[in-house]
Amino acid sequence: MRRPTALVASLFVTVGVVLACTDTTAAIANPAAPRVTFAVIGCNRVDAADTLGDTSTANVEELTRTFQDIAALPVKPRFLFFTGDLVFGYTPDTLQLDRELRAWRTLYEASPLPALGVELVAMPGNHEMQNLSKVATAAAERTWLRDMQPYIMRGGNGPTAGGPDNLATDQSKLTYSFDYAGSHFVTINTDPTGADW
Repeated sequence: MRRPTALVASLFVTVGVVLACTDTTAAIANPAAPRVTFAVIGCNRVDAADTLGDTSTANVEELTRTFQDIAALPVKPRFLFFTGDLVFGYTPDTLQLDRELRAWRTLYEASPLPALGVELVAMPGNHEMQNLSKVATAAAERTWLRDMQPYIMRGGNGPTAGGPDNLATDQSKLTYSFDYAGSHFVTINTDPTGADW
């Protein structure tokens, strides 16, 4: 059995705390209490040769452990930002990408995090948006938007096709921002169709 390489298997988990500027009853009662907590993870996919038949193409053992570790934190994060490369992707076959994304979602949805109120905010990475030639495709964007729709947090206010960036496709649910508890969050798709990288 091949093991995923250390680089590919690495998960980068950051627990962030945002202190809001506005006063609330809770903040007055405990000024040191964080207003918003969040975790950030990126790149949990394995290389193609390391999938070992798992449809999700995720490093399942490490991903499951990370979900458990987040669930065990004394202060549960409000959001889990997953910054792309959830799956191996890199395919022109949108049915394959669909299978990988749905299998990944099954892993998250079976974890303890949804029941604890930790809300997933999924962002696409180059592995989800690009084919093997490292070119983003509109078909991959459509597949991501369909499969990950429940985890696109209040999306819809991002740039549309055309505009100052001369975008080829509507990015309003791939690059967007939202407010929560006096804090502003921005998600960015770094590989829109026609403007990779």
